[in-house]
Amino acid sequence: MKTLIIICVIMAASIMGYNQYKTNEAVNKPVSTFVNKKISRSVQNAYKNHKKNVHVKGRGKVANPPTQHEIDNNFQTFNVRLKDNHIVSIHHNLQVSKFIPDLQEGDDIKFSGEYRYTDEGGEIYFTHKDPKKQHADGWIEHNNIKYQ
Repeated sequence: MKTLIIICVIMAASIMGYNQYKTNEAVNKPVSTFVNKKISRSVQNAYKNHKKNVHVKGRGKVANPPTQHEIDNNFQTFNVRLKDNHIVSIHHNLQVSKFIPDLQEGDDIKFSGEYRYTDEGGEIYFTHKDPKKQHADGWIEHNNIKYQ
């Protein structure tokens, strides 16, 4: 009987561990060590403290192929994975800034913009110069070219 209980406990723990791994699968992917911890710390702090409308800078790798916004094609949207595996979604406004050509999954990227907390990791907007001067100017750097 003791053996049966031990086997049941081990099986339950294994199932719970597998489910936790499966739900966090995107977080468990390895990331290159090129990322500078200091530059991405502002994103990590904003996420931890559920901040919104706060200017941040970060650096990471493009985590998915970029797409243009399905509704109006005014945004180039992609996710960036930081060194700590935190993922943020970047929404680059094409009405104010230029399209980033040749942006591909795995590319190194730096960014500056306005962070908005979400349960999924957060979103970055205003990655461009603000013509109305209501937000700090942002940018995206890819292949040593800065897009504002």
